[in-house]
Amino acid sequence: SYTVWVYTELKGVWKKVVSVSAASLEPTGADVRALAFDPKRKSLLLGGSFTRIGGVDARYAARWTGGKWQPLSAETALESTGETYDQALPPNQGYVSQISVDYELPGKFDSGDSGAIVLGGLFNLGGVAANLATMEAGQKRGIRPVVGGVAGSVDAKTTFPTVRALAQTQLTASHGLEGALVIGGTFEKAGDIAVHNVALVQN
Repeated sequence: SYTVWVYTELKGVWKKVVSVSAASLEPTGADVRALAFDPKRKSLLLGGSFTRIGGVDARYAARWTGGKWQPLSAETALESTGETYDQALPPNQGYVSQISVDYELPGKFDSGDSGAIVLGGLFNLGGVAANLATMEAGQKRGIRPVVGGVAGSVDAKTTFPTVRALAQTQLTASHGLEGALVIGGTFEKAGDIAVHNVALVQN
């Protein structure tokens, strides 16, 4: 099972936010791999290999509001990558391994002005491999790919292109990197650019 605690610096105590038992995750053997806090909506975001959490359909990413689980987006669902590659993965294969929430970079990775939630992992959107996606942080709008996501060849060990680490930069326009996203993982291309497992992405 997984238990999320927060430390309240003002009171100097730890407070339990939510517990997630293995039995509450579907399918059997699913896990939690990413955690982030959305300060504007005052909710906890979880990512992992689950397709349901607490009896709620929420493929690979969910929001805990303090009393119930919700899918991250009611309009757009992350999808399995099972039929994307020649060496097909099992039907429910896929996951979110990184979540970043940043309200200091409004509108840089979405069409809104309230910051962005960025997801990284191994998943599809609209039947196409994405592995890197974003949604407006303060709203319930849909999830969309970021510049085509990442790509790479599938090797004999069945290593699929995936994002395993990400960070939204705090640099300003004077650095030429305003709204940039740094990603790491297992991939050979980011968008149309040849790279080797690390890339700087600007939308």
